[in-house]
Amino acid sequence: MLYHPNRAASPSGPSRSLVGRRIAILTVLFCGAYFGIRALPVEQCDILHYRDYMTADGVIEQCGIGEAIFFDMQSVRYPVRADLEALDPVRAGETARFLLSLSNSRGDPIHPDEIAVSHTERIHLMAIDPGLEDYHHVHPQPTATPGHYSFSITPQFSGTYAIYLDFIPMRAGRRALARLEVDVAGGRTASPVRRVRTATEKNGIRFHLESPAETLTAGVEHRLSMRAERVGSPAPVRFEPVMGAFAHLVVFDEAARGFAHLHPSNPFLDEQDPHNPDLDFSFQPDRAGHYRIWAQVKVDGAEVYVPFDVIAEARRRS
Repeated sequence: MLYHPNRAASPSGPSRSLVGRRIAILTVLFCGAYFGIRALPVEQCDILHYRDYMTADGVIEQCGIGEAIFFDMQSVRYPVRADLEALDPVRAGETARFLLSLSNSRGDPIHPDEIAVSHTERIHLMAIDPGLEDYHHVHPQPTATPGHYSFSITPQFSGTYAIYLDFIPMRAGRRALARLEVDVAGGRTASPVRRVRTATEKNGIRFHLESPAETLTAGVEHRLSMRAERVGSPAPVRFEPVMGAFAHLVVFDEAARGFAHLHPSNPFLDEQDPHNPDLDFSFQPDRAGHYRIWAQVKVDGAEVYVPFDVIAEARRRS
């Protein structure tokens, strides 16, 4: 039997208006489900942590929204392989060059154009010494060899530095994390200082980190707020963007289990006063213990790393 598109519908079949209403209802339901899922808390590697933005240079960037989780890299695994090679002797107080190689689960090299831009960069590399005193945040750059990236750091202490990678392979569409280690010779080894520190002075500016409670609770999401004031001067502190935000927070624990990479809850810089920006963050410690929080900001034309310390206690059972 031939199909005639202009033939009227059979009296026994549904009318066109009824079909149209059904399609409209299904469309509304699917849209509601989609936006409802986006509003729900998601797993630590789910792409729903990210939203797309167009930068001034026309680059589509995937920006983390409301990230709060501390990632225990001893218990999570991602389908990427990261290897690190030191090109120079790694000694305290001396600059060392490194070669980073990235590949997927099949062993294929991960090219730079296969990595999404996240907070203005494709790869975020964070290094910390055992004492949590020497923090570095760098962005490895591609070399002529596919899947190879170069960077350098100048470690200040001896001991085994933890190296954390944070990037988004575009094929997977999900955040990928990795942990590596680098042994640093020479110099002295710093030891973690277990205390609560909510104010730190750097370059004539006093930075404050505030939370509803002095001691955090493990497994509970907490709001952290940062502000700054000049010491001995009423002149306001003017924040400048660094990696597309007015501040970044990275959290480490003294056991070097993992890290948290936090960004302001309000990512829209044009809506904010640089003298009083929205510097609210969310952080959820995964277990009891001491955490060092490093804030990275740009003031007076210079990037500054500011340390804070918080203590998390186990949740009390009712």
